[in-house]
Amino acid sequence: MLLLISIIFILWVSCAHGQGGTCDFPEIRHGNIYDEDRYKQSFPVAIGKYFYYSCDHSFVSPSQSLWTQIICTEEGWSPTPKCIRQCFFPWVENGHSASSGQTHQEGDTVQIVCDTGYSVLYNQSSIQCTESGWSTPPKCSQRGPLVDSLFSGCVSSFRHGKLDPQMFVQTCFSPGPLKMSICNPD
Repeated sequence: MLLLISIIFILWVSCAHGQGGTCDFPEIRHGNIYDEDRYKQSFPVAIGKYFYYSCDHSFVSPSQSLWTQIICTEEGWSPTPKCIRQCFFPWVENGHSASSGQTHQEGDTVQIVCDTGYSVLYNQSSIQCTESGWSTPPKCSQRGPLVDSLFSGCVSSFRHGKLDPQMFVQTCFSPGPLKMSICNPD
């Protein structure tokens, strides 16, 4: 008899635990729940309830479906609703890339080769698809004395219009990686 009561109690606790869980409204950056205005006031929702979400223009869900189903579980929404940026790579003006005409996702890096005498902004050889689009435009610009002078030089730190007598930082930059020198005049 005691065994039967223990089994009934364990089953009751298991069922009660499953019924008590809820999920709050899923905040989806760059996306929304299907018919969001209609359903938003019904949150939080019970475990087992499901919804569909879609992503804004130029964003996709990990499944790349137009509408992706999410379900409320004890751990929260599954799968976690997420919208990932898509970047279309057209063609490179004054250069070329194997990625021309392709679509890339947030985090992807694309290599660019510029024609002689041209370079990508900040003299980079690649650009990255970020949440806001390409890290720099997929364009090679003509290099020359004026352009090179904009991308090279040194800047020293000043305090109150004078070089700091204790220590100054000199940052030098040229086409390529940024270099910084910390100098102590002593």
